[in-house]
Amino acid sequence: MARDNVGNELTFQKLGLRLSIVANSATGTEVYVETHIDTTNEFGLFNVELGNGTTTDDFTAIDWGSTTHYLKVEMDDTGGTGYQEMGTSQLLAVPYALYADSAGAAPGSTPQTLTFAGGSLSISAGNTVTIPDSVNDLDADPLNEIQTLTLVGNDLSITGGNTVTLSSTAPSDTSLYADSAGFADTANYAWYADMAAYADTATYAWSAASSDTANFAYDADTATYAWLAAS
Repeated sequence: MARDNVGNELTFQKLGLRLSIVANSATGTEVYVETHIDTTNEFGLFNVELGNGTTTDDFTAIDWGSTTHYLKVEMDDTGGTGYQEMGTSQLLAVPYALYADSAGAAPGSTPQTLTFAGGSLSISAGNTVTIPDSVNDLDADPLNEIQTLTLVGNDLSITGGNTVTLSSTAPSDTSLYADSAGFADTANYAWYADMAAYADTATYAWSAASSDTANFAYDADTATYAWLAAS
């Protein structure tokens, strides 16, 4: 905030400003100087950016890490260059971010590289550590984890394992058939050896027209003959 010599705010006032970075102490050597022209608002406030004023110095050349630094503010309340000192205060934090940007590269240091290969983590010009396998499978072989099932004919196999043969023998229980010995008259009767192929295993379908109504009854709804008794 800009004030006059009796403490009143200087509102809407054009100002001439000179900002200096001073090294070692509040009365030390000026290592950087810049000037600004700015105008206060209705409260007498003004804003300037350090490092963005008019100067012949190099702001980036300031050696922030070598010693303590201070900011000196001078002002001309007429907007000219008749500056009067307003005060000097030590810089404690903000500009030191510029120094932190290069603090990691200590004098004589060499960049190092991290490398991860085959479960080993290494740093150049340093040591190597082994990263343990996160899968507890009782061995260290990552290639034996995948198996494949294969069916060829009736043989079911698994890679790295055994093979079993699946049975293709038809059921031996013929009690579900009405005539377990089979029909002698194969011209007129349809014999089913596989009971899974016949929907109703208690009867047999009549395979051709017949006048034998004693043993077969004609079903008009299905247009088929049904077996009535053992033959």
